[in-house]
Amino acid sequence: MNRFVFAAFMLLVSTFAFAEDGATSHGVWSLLPAFITIVIALLLRSVIPALFAGLWLGASMVNGQTPGGVLQGLLDTAQRYVVNVVADADRAAIIVFTLLISGMVGITTRNGAM
Repeated sequence: MNRFVFAAFMLLVSTFAFAEDGATSHGVWSLLPAFITIVIALLLRSVIPALFAGLWLGASMVNGQTPGGVLQGLLDTAQRYVVNVVADADRAAIIVFTLLISGMVGITTRNGAM
């Protein structure tokens, strides 16, 4: 219990200590997309929708918590965070490598491994 309290205290202190002057800082609220992503992944047992929901929530927080900001966050999620990542050759290679490794794990699981 003491480790948890210490870790929570250090996390809280670090969010305020490393905030830049004049920059928009969401403080502890910036952890919300990560927590929501983990909860959705555990509930749905699917990672892709959870990651998309976390991206959408984070982009909506950056654009403001208004209905227009939520819509703009959805558009930014698709354009800025998905399309631009896949368009980069290095990041696309990492995505393809990850998909190939996932396929190999699926094949070995179907063949009786694990």
